[in-house]
Amino acid sequence: MGIPNVSGALRGWTKKRTIRKIEQTVVDFKATYAITDERRLPVNIQPTPEEQVDRTVEEQRSWTHWTLWIRDGGRRYSVDDVLLIGDTAYKIEKISDWREGGYTEYESVEDYAVEVGEYEGS
Repeated sequence: MGIPNVSGALRGWTKKRTIRKIEQTVVDFKATYAITDERRLPVNIQPTPEEQVDRTVEEQRSWTHWTLWIRDGGRRYSVDDVLLIGDTAYKIEKISDWREGGYTEYESVEDYAVEVGEYEGS
């Protein structure tokens, strides 16, 4: 017996947003960014609970940690992918695959290396 699909319950908890995947390449010792994928998916963005952040390495605790819940849209992201949602770039640190339940949970940190407007296609 599998876990129940809760994607219907997430309908009122998520908002359709444009998610852009950003790829970094280094050209002549300068980092450049380009959009490699763009999708409109239901997502919920919340700060990661403080208790969970306290378990990270001490130097990383001052980073801004976010948890993204993305309803199943067929696209899977990977660890170290950078997603641009609105004006904020999120670097994926950990993935909890709940596809059977209708969503995927991504633990991420706000990626300050990607400046909005610094990449091609902004």
